[in-house]
Amino acid sequence: GAMLGASPKLWPWKEKAEGVKIILQPNVSPLTFSEFSDAQIGAAIVLALCGAILVFVLHWAARRTPE
Repeated sequence: GAMLGASPKLWPWKEKAEGVKIILQPNVSPLTFSEFSDAQIGAAIVLALCGAILVFVLHWAARRTPE
């Protein structure tokens, strides 16, 4: 629940404003990001997959370890 609640604040693609300090920045889709070359969608997908694989490997290792 805490991770889901923090997701909007941690979302890397936000609307940009020039010369204004913004407290609340609306999230945008990476596909509609104004600077698409900076979106780094591929890197985000690869890192998410690496994180998921790491979780599965750690879970598998924990189940194989005798108590």
